[in-house]
Amino acid sequence: MRRRSFRLEPILDYELRCSVRYHRSLSSVMVAPVKGNVDFNDLLWPILRDSDELCTFEGRAVVLMGQTGRDGALAAIDRYKTHCHGGIDLRFGVACFPEDACTARELLGIVRRRLEKAVTLERGAAVATG
Repeated sequence: MRRRSFRLEPILDYELRCSVRYHRSLSSVMVAPVKGNVDFNDLLWPILRDSDELCTFEGRAVVLMGQTGRDGALAAIDRYKTHCHGGIDLRFGVACFPEDACTARELLGIVRRRLEKAVTLERGAAVATG
């Protein structure tokens, strides 16, 4: 069964409410190609966990990973890079609840800034702090 991506805002809001309620982590990974367009459904669905949510936002993919901290998000990024075999130059921004932000707006702002920084770095860069 082919899954599809969702709009980010309602899913992020729901995932954050669940994370707050159950005192769990939530990681957000924003992914963008340096050049061209990528069909993230085709690229990422085969390697996402069943519990991950793939959303679209401003032409970028955002993977929301409930119950996953920064280390788990970075491990997922390694899986994405391996799956692409270096054929696509993707860059990654990572933001986590509750370490980086406590609201959806804050989390989204941080993950966007980190992705923007990653775009200025080397091929396959992932920015998860700062």
